[in-house]
Amino acid sequence: MIRFLNNTEIARPNVERKTSILAGMSEVLDSGEYISGKYVEEFEKKFAEYCGGRFCVSVNSGTDALVLSLKSAGIGPGNIVLVPAVSFIATAFAPLLVGARIRFADIDPNTYNIAPDALTSEALEGVAAVIPVHWAGRPVDMEAIGSRLSGKGISVVEDAAQAAGARYGGRPVGSSGNYTAFSFFPTKNLSCMGDGGAIVVGNAVDKDKLRLLRNFGRSGREEFLIPGQNSRLDEIQAVVLLEKLKDIERYNERRREIAALYDRYLDKDILRPIPADVPGHAYHLYVVLVPGDRDRIAEEMLRKGVETAVHYRRSLHEHLRGMGVEFEQSAPLRNAEYYSDKCLSLPMYPYLSEEQVQEVSERLNELI
Repeated sequence: MIRFLNNTEIARPNVERKTSILAGMSEVLDSGEYISGKYVEEFEKKFAEYCGGRFCVSVNSGTDALVLSLKSAGIGPGNIVLVPAVSFIATAFAPLLVGARIRFADIDPNTYNIAPDALTSEALEGVAAVIPVHWAGRPVDMEAIGSRLSGKGISVVEDAAQAAGARYGGRPVGSSGNYTAFSFFPTKNLSCMGDGGAIVVGNAVDKDKLRLLRNFGRSGREEFLIPGQNSRLDEIQAVVLLEKLKDIERYNERRREIAALYDRYLDKDILRPIPADVPGHAYHLYVVLVPGDRDRIAEEMLRKGVETAVHYRRSLHEHLRGMGVEFEQSAPLRNAEYYSDKCLSLPMYPYLSEEQVQEVSERLNELI
């Protein structure tokens, strides 16, 4: 059986660095400094450098990275946030959690990212912020997005929860825009051993405000400047992240090699993300669109010894509609709905062999 992703594969990068991780954890254990200590400070410095020399503020999850970015940008009740209709549910929850209204935009059928052509004058009317999602590790064309938003005073919060280490035009994700939110959930390309996240920003003013927001708005033991919350990264998680940051380029390069193998072995009738113009795709997921009944194909794949997954069978507007949450859309979301009906995620992690990729591809080709 070729698993989509199991606990052994999730643990394997940590086990590779086990000696160094345990040494750091032991030091933290002895120090009594478990929150916002030297390891957090060092990780923030090194991750900022990795993302183009900006500023990094660590937080306790990718969701809080989005929420605090919106709060820092002044987004709240009465504001409209434009969100692509395909992403993990946290992308939609973040605007709701700050009291904003959501307007959905359709995706590009070739990239699965927000379609720049969807950012029409009508779609952007009254919008205070846009959340482009670097879906599955494929970086958004931020230059195209920026040209659509130029001069409109709209904040940009990039959702890079699945895109640590991705690059566009040679520049790392996180090197442009107002805010870039990352998740370090255990299955991510850069991951810790629990929940964790970070926000990368371009100026010290935003950095200082975010540091207040993540720590109750506190500037001293008994001095609180703004309403904040508890969203700090633990020292233990920073130890893990510092070690695994050393491997992210190697792992992401292996993901690209695996994606190239899928491209070689998969039948041409199976639609897949177009990678030619984006050599920096991080391939957190390898998602294809299959003709026919996707769920039947997934069941048959499992019977043939290959486990797949679906990310995700309901688009965000369908989720919110099912919850009774109000939202807006300026145009039909046909590409997002088609994607959710046809998407299938194939096994994608650095330890897959070429023989396994070939077997996955052959099993899928037989069913198309």
